[in-house]
Amino acid sequence: MKYLLFILYFTTTFLVSGQSPLQKVLNDIHSKPFFKHASLGVCVRDVTDGQLIATLSKDKMMNPASTLKLITTLTAKSTLGTTFRFKTTLSHDGVLKDDGTLHGNIYIQGSGDPTLGAGRIPGNANMKEWENYVVNEIKASGIHCIEGDIVALVNNQTSAPLGDSWQWHDIGNYYASGSWSLNINENLYSIYYNRNMNLGETAKLSYIEPYIPNLKISTCVSVDSQHTEDKAYIFGTPYNYQRDVQGTIPQGKSLFRIKGAIPDPPLFLAYRLFTALGQHHIDGSHYRTQLDTFSDFNKIHTYVSPPLAEIIRYTNDQSINIYADALLNSIGQSSFVKKNAEILKLILQKDGLDVTAIHIEDGSGLSARNLVSPDFMTTFLVKQMTTMTASDIPNLMPTVGERGTVKNLLAQSPAKGKMWAKSGSMDKTLAYAGYCRTASGKLVAFSVMLNGSVARTMKENKIELEEILDAIYRFS
Repeated sequence: MKYLLFILYFTTTFLVSGQSPLQKVLNDIHSKPFFKHASLGVCVRDVTDGQLIATLSKDKMMNPASTLKLITTLTAKSTLGTTFRFKTTLSHDGVLKDDGTLHGNIYIQGSGDPTLGAGRIPGNANMKEWENYVVNEIKASGIHCIEGDIVALVNNQTSAPLGDSWQWHDIGNYYASGSWSLNINENLYSIYYNRNMNLGETAKLSYIEPYIPNLKISTCVSVDSQHTEDKAYIFGTPYNYQRDVQGTIPQGKSLFRIKGAIPDPPLFLAYRLFTALGQHHIDGSHYRTQLDTFSDFNKIHTYVSPPLAEIIRYTNDQSINIYADALLNSIGQSSFVKKNAEILKLILQKDGLDVTAIHIEDGSGLSARNLVSPDFMTTFLVKQMTTMTASDIPNLMPTVGERGTVKNLLAQSPAKGKMWAKSGSMDKTLAYAGYCRTASGKLVAFSVMLNGSVARTMKENKIELEEILDAIYRFS
């Protein structure tokens, strides 16, 4: 009864004011003191005809955070196809003798597979399983001794494949590893700390996994209250093996894990294969990287990734930066992130979209310089529905209240299970974008962006935006 009266009230308001029920709710929400100093952008469109249903500052360019992944992943779907797979090729350039001795080098050539040795997607091998698989392929080819090197071929990069505008306190941490021509284990390693000590004391580094040759850790991490968040950051640039860890971690009895970015993933991959072969008594001379130039090598085996459709689902479900940036690189086919971002923008323009209100500097949304208007985001999402059906949506992004980074969103709302969204957050920023099957049965595309929030916690931002998302479901 209360819900019916609520609907009746806003329907009456609509008839009197000429505003849609949702627009009235958004205006009321926007007038709250919480938004006084913040920028709030909202846009809701009917997927059927693209008509606007309600907006707030829809044309203002704002930081979309990880909701940018929707643009990257769905463009990859359209450009590369859902059956696309990354390929990693194993080959040699030598002469194989009858006794199993290879006089030459073993080469690993990649296409940027971000899932290589990750084990995150069911059925995809983790790092150890992948190494054993490759060793067995080398054995099956008849090679039992290598008089040469294990060589990881790298593309023509004059610098590391990171976003030009990524922030210093991000670089060195796992989520800012970048996507290289060869990736392994999502380019991450873990540092484990003993934190079972008094507040303010320095946490003790317990161990690092996996082992990375020449890696040096300088740590100044202190223990904070057990109710605090992880506020420890790893500082260090690609190719540099000195890492400085600073900040605080919550007090506790168990070991605490901090994840860092491997300084040189292709070299680390060569090292891991070199070591794995040695454990099987297939010794090589050394391991190294080399510029990838066209050569007619003798192919041993080609390893393929899971299909793109699965990669997209995990990218958006778990907001995996390396996956999104790998897809951007595959779309652009350049060695430089910024160039690939420009190519993505050109593709959007060729698809008939007005790209005035979008500026992209990476594929993952990590850059604070990424800018997208809520209007562009919803126009893009409506356009995507011309090449897919509503039943495809849950396979491309998580269901609100059920899965992924939005599993705990709208838990007490009837919108739970009726909305599919990508979340995005960074300091003073929270955003949601996706699709909703509303209470009236419409399928709508929506974008909600909050920038410059003065809230002290992300939970406060979430509570305020949940009210908007709930309204989109009830009143669209």
